Amino acid sequence: MSLLKIGSTGDAVKALQRALTAKGYSVGDDGDFGQNTFKAVIAFQKKVGLNPDGVVGKDTSDALGLNSKAVWETLPFPVANRSRAAAMPTLEAVARLTGVSAKLLATFASIESAFDYTVKPSTSSAEGWFQILDATWDALVKAYGAKYGIMPDPKRTLRKDPRANALMGAELLAENTRALKKALGREPTDVELYAAHFFGAGTAGKFLSAVKSAQGKSLFPAQAKANPGIFYAKYNPKLDPIEWQPRTVAEIIALFEKKVSAHRG
Repeated sequence: MSLLKIGSTGDAVKALQRALTAKGYSVGDDGDFGQNTFKAVIAFQKKVGLNPDGVVGKDTSDALGLNSKAVWETLPFPVANRSRAAAMPTLEAVARLTGVSAKLLATFASIESAFDYTVKPSTSSAEGWFQILDATWDALVKAYGAKYGIMPDPKRTLRKDPRANALMGAELLAENTRALKKALGREPTDVELYAAHFFGAGTAGKFLSAVKSAQGKSLFPAQAKANPGIFYAKYNPKLDPIEWQPRTVAEIIALFEKKVSAHRG
């Protein structure tokens, strides 16, 4: 790796900035080695016992993992599986890189997998902490993977790694946040983001803007057919559908709130 210093620009500087961000130094990733990056490099060099000259050579690159690791590999691997406490250092590092709060990430990882990064249901292509489907993973990697060193892979090998899975899960949450903010005219809550996760952001925007006293099944028949346990309070395939007691939009939102609140930690 060539020396990087004040005035350097390009992809190598972007990789440096992302590695610094993963270590807790928020410098953005504009590819411009300016004063903020310079100060962060010096602070990091001091922390790890290197000469604090603000120049990134082999020793500093090695310490940051730039010579042998992609950005996602510099994140801490959880010391235990199925553990919120063990997951938090990883999620906090992901939060620093993506801007998505670690608390929100933990809520969704708890909902989706109970922090089990090995889980893969037999009835779905979903996998990992954030239970990301095949097609969704491929789209996320195509859109965001390069900046973390996550490359397209037909076998989706990295989806099994909680660090890569969390990065793409965070990017999905960020996408849904942007979509709902546009639809609602404000920042969405974690419950509203769960609705986006459940329905898709487009449908969630319409659902959350609907008259709250309206029956959900009447407004969203396709979703009700696919998710009768959500849209009907007394769903039972052995009963006549007239007895299923359809839920209102407000009642469905309350159901989502109950679920999310149980996982906030």
